[in-house]
Amino acid sequence: MSSFNWKSKYGKGRHNRPGFDEIIAFLPENVGGLFQEFSRHLSREYDVGCKPPTYSETVGWVYSFGRYNINLVNRVSIEDDAFAVNGMRVCDQDGYEKAIKTVDSLYADYKERFYKAVAVKKEKQQANTKRRLEREKKELEELLTRINKDKFNRFRWSAKLSRHVLKKLYEDDARGIRNEELVDDVGFTLYARCLQGRDERLLMESNRLKCHNCREILAVVKKDALIECSCGHQYLFRDYMRSFRTNNMPSGAATKIFNAFIENWERAKGYSKKMILIDSLIHEFHINLNSGVKGRFVGINLIEGTKRQIEDFILKLAYGDNTERFKSNLQKK
Repeated sequence: MSSFNWKSKYGKGRHNRPGFDEIIAFLPENVGGLFQEFSRHLSREYDVGCKPPTYSETVGWVYSFGRYNINLVNRVSIEDDAFAVNGMRVCDQDGYEKAIKTVDSLYADYKERFYKAVAVKKEKQQANTKRRLEREKKELEELLTRINKDKFNRFRWSAKLSRHVLKKLYEDDARGIRNEELVDDVGFTLYARCLQGRDERLLMESNRLKCHNCREILAVVKKDALIECSCGHQYLFRDYMRSFRTNNMPSGAATKIFNAFIENWERAKGYSKKMILIDSLIHEFHINLNSGVKGRFVGINLIEGTKRQIEDFILKLAYGDNTERFKSNLQKK
């Protein structure tokens, strides 16, 4: 069947790239479920995930499944009533099982290619890291006479949301308690972190940074040069970018989700609308966790705790006392 509707709904251009949840929503319910289970199977059995799609003039957006630049499955396309795995249409359970058998047969070759690539990659990374550390040590030594240690690379990132606070909001809401102060506390914490992530990511992309003391916008002439603000604080741009990443500031593949929350929160009035926005954002985390798509779990961007703590917390919010049963069933699938 023609994929005209898929192509017309999600046209060419990186801003039109459909995410995992949009694929599920586009396909018929039973086929969307099979696509989700296909992704889970590959994640569970072979530790590979769905990569960002590329555009084909013939069939529209096409997906691959793998890790790094090594693919287990090279071509998964979307049709109006099916998805196709390396040209094999899947619209029912029989088609799904045939596709899984085909993918399973590819694993031995993939595994050999993958581990060879990992060994080469690891060796290159070690060599590059050694050279980088030596270079940065030398550069820092040359800057020592100009650096004020009390005002050097002092970054302040918006706080993540406490799991305890979010849990209390949901418990109060379930009891019918409309805690206006708490919903604002939760919402503004999420909003502030999303907003800072968006604004400072855009600055970095244009070779600028924001002083975390006085908020002045500073131009970056050379990425390895000392940047000095009029207030006396000093920065290295590479350390600014690293701090952004290591603090898990909102960015990456889920940027659209974070930006939507910013825009909607700024217009939200009243407890009900604010609670719906917060719940919708948490639901996006649940979709991300449950999809089998590889990559950083987006909950880590906004909620405090380790990846495992946040995963367990999100599942408990979604499934309550049935959380362990759900996790057990998921592992068996």
